[in-house]
Amino acid sequence: MQETEVNTTRRWGTGRKKVEMKKIESKSSLIVTFCKRRNGLFKKASEFSNLYDDANLAIIVLSPNQRPYSFGHPDVNTVVDQYLGDQESSERNNMDCGNINEEGEACWWERSVEDMDFKELEKFKASLETLKNNVAMKVQEKRRTRVSTRDFMGGFS
Repeated sequence: MQETEVNTTRRWGTGRKKVEMKKIESKSSLIVTFCKRRNGLFKKASEFSNLYDDANLAIIVLSPNQRPYSFGHPDVNTVVDQYLGDQESSERNNMDCGNINEEGEACWWERSVEDMDFKELEKFKASLETLKNNVAMKVQEKRRTRVSTRDFMGGFS
């Protein structure tokens, strides 16, 4: 039987390298990196919320273009309201009001602006902006959920 020589010089890949932390100058590279890291962060948050169902968590990040993205369990507004202790905000965001509340008054978003003084108008404007932002975040969340439920073949799972 003839002995064969074993080649001990095996070629390995480069493996994981330490990457220097520095600002990404290319706008397109910055956006791609942000999207990948955001998706990874939201995926980990989703896994965490699945493991610890009784835990509340919220993540809000701004893109390089200053667009807000959020993830929350059970939802971002509930967690933020709990953290800030803002009962007025959670009552204001309650959309189950109907046209007339228990006191016989219209909901805050249906009040006539002609009857408001300057301070009430400013508060009303801020409330409408908050509502607009909450709706925009919910739409973004629904879009993200819809995209994340696509399988790799392009269909829905």
